[in-house]
Parts: sequence; C-alpha cells; structure tokens
Amino acid sequence: MKVLVCRVSEKTYVGFDTEEVAGVGQFNIHEVPQKQDNLLGAIVYNGKIYSAVALNTLLGGKKIKIFVALKKGFAVGVYDMDGIYNVEEFMKVEGVLKENFEKAFMLNKNVVYLLEDKFFSNLPRIPQDIEIDIKTDESLQVLQKKEKESMTALLVEVDSEKFVLPKRLVKEVQSVNPIGKFYYGNIHGFTSFEGNPVPIVWKKPVKSANWVIVLEDVAIPCSRIRTEEVIFERSSEGVFAFINGVRYKVYNEGNIGELLRWI
Repeated sequence: MKVLVCRVSEKTYVGFDTEEVAGVGQFNIHEVPQKQDNLLGAIVYNGKIYSAVALNTLLGGKKIKIFVALKKGFAVGVYDMDGIYNVEEFMKVEGVLKENFEKAFMLNKNVVYLLEDKFFSNLPRIPQDIEIDIKTDESLQVLQKKEKESMTALLVEVDSEKFVLPKRLVKEVQSVNPIGKFYYGNIHGFTSFEGNPVPIVWKKPVKSANWVIVLEDVAIPCSRIRTEEVIFERSSEGVFAFINGVRYKVYNEGNIGELLRWI
C-alpha cells in the first residue's frame, strides 16, 4: 500500500492511503452553518465539496497549512507533509487509540496511524447540497509528489553555519573536553577516541563549542547538534540535504577531505 505520511503535531504522524486521496493543497475554507467540534467548514476541489476537519486532539496548537482531500468526502488539515511511502507491514493498534485507529506502522522510529473509515465514522459531515462558489479554489494532485526515501542524519551548527552529517560517518559525540588546548592553524586542540589522539579542526576560529563530533580521522567542534529526518538529493552542484524544505550542505565521503585539508 502506498501511504501519504503527514504530521499533525511535532511528534504525531498520520497516514492516508493514496488510493483514497483526491488532492492536496492550500484550499480556501468556506464557512458553513453547522457549528461542531473538529469541523472548520468546507473546501471545494474539482467541483466536489469536502468537509474540512481539524484533528483537535492531535494538532497540539500547530497552525494548519495543508488539506488532504479524500474521496470519502473529508479534507483533513495537517501542517506538514513527510512524503509517500510503500508500506507492506502494519501493526495492530492497542490501548485507548484503538477506538479511532486499527492499523499503524513504524517509519524512522515514529509510529504512523493509518486514517481509515473507522476514524471518520464519528466526524461531522456537511450537507452536500450546500451552495459554495467553486471558482477560486485550486489544488495540487498529491500523486505528482515524488516518492523519496528519508533517513536519519545529524544537523550540525558551528556558530552560525549549519550543515548535515550522515550518521554513518560519526564515530562518537563528546562534550567539549579537549586533551590539548593549543591552536595551530585550523587545529583547535585534540580529543581521544579508542585511545588515539584525534585533531579537532575547523576552517576558522569557533566562538562557541559545546560538543565534539568524532569522525574517521578528524573531529569537529560544534555549538549545536540534533537528529533530523532528511532527504538527500544529488545535483551538479553536489549533494544536499532537505529538512522541512530547507536545503543544507552535506559533508559526506565525497567532500570530507575538506576537513582533512584544514589540518
């Protein structure tokens, strides 16, 4: 099954069977007379009216950016799209969430809950005979979105510069406690890994360093480091990583020699 995965809160993911998806876009929301929980109004796509709903128990205060229009007559508000994935194995949902969800699956260590008929059975639906001006609404077809594999990597910040490191390159992350605090050229000191001294290098003086990232033959001082889900893309300019639509430079096997040349 191909599943469109979206975020509805910082840590909550839901999935839509792409067979049920009619379109995705930033639709105009039309007011309706009904005042019910979760019902925001109505949207129109390809001449059809959809009940626009918000998952209030899941949104966590995040602003809705996108609506996923479903063939079953609902448009679900989400604030981020992760991508389309081919899912072969599902797990059964247990506990209180089984009242709304029957299936879920794991994606990059996150649980994704599949939105099926059971979830929508108790949601409010607007009458289909409501009159709405449909001339101003446009949308993008979701199935035009390319399938991309995401993976976990490290987003590293050295002072104001940000870049991505694939986790496979990282031997260890240490708190700042260099063995030798002398400076020579671009060497900022030394640390130790598996009993061997490793030079800490960067291309210019570092104002703030809280961590040291140990690679194969070199270590990098950095002010911030965090794990992110990234999508890598290769172009004529090199390899870049995308996080929430923002492009970052990548240090990988192809250009890690830049760091060694600074020694």
